[in-house]
Amino acid sequence: MGAGGQKCLTSVCDEQRTNSSCDLAMNTWLLWGATFTILKAGHTDPGVIQTPSHQVTKIGQGVTLRCDPVSNHLYFYWYRQILGQKMDFLVSFYNDKLSEKSEIFSDRFSIERPDGSYLILKIQPTQLGDSAVYLCASSLATAWQKHCQPVHKLSGVCLSPSYQHPSLPREGCILTAVSK
Repeated sequence: MGAGGQKCLTSVCDEQRTNSSCDLAMNTWLLWGATFTILKAGHTDPGVIQTPSHQVTKIGQGVTLRCDPVSNHLYFYWYRQILGQKMDFLVSFYNDKLSEKSEIFSDRFSIERPDGSYLILKIQPTQLGDSAVYLCASSLATAWQKHCQPVHKLSGVCLSPSYQHPSLPREGCILTAVSK
């Protein structure tokens, strides 16, 4: 329970940052009213980097998430996990083209690969329900299933039986949501 009777909800993946994340979210709540936090895996297996590592955004504004995959990989994936729920497939991208998207990937979401090296996931306008851990992955060949079980530490996530080992996220980050 935070100051002023506000609850700070966090996953167990990073207990050391719970208090500072909670304080940040509560301060943001006081400044903006209704806010949400989008946190992504900050650093994944060698060659895959997501930036920023976390972002606090006012509802209604846009968010841009960047994924720098392994340079020779052709398949790219975005997933999200809302606290307490299973990980959901958002979209897959082959080389420079969108190959598959889920129902979750609405008109508010877009993906692009501007220079053929990194990927950009945009969410605009953001909604409170967009608060989640967002994960990017890449592989030489298709390897990921669309539906995964809930996870907090991602050390080997939902691989199909025949795959070439993709670049997997090492762990997710915490999600902080503030409510009265």
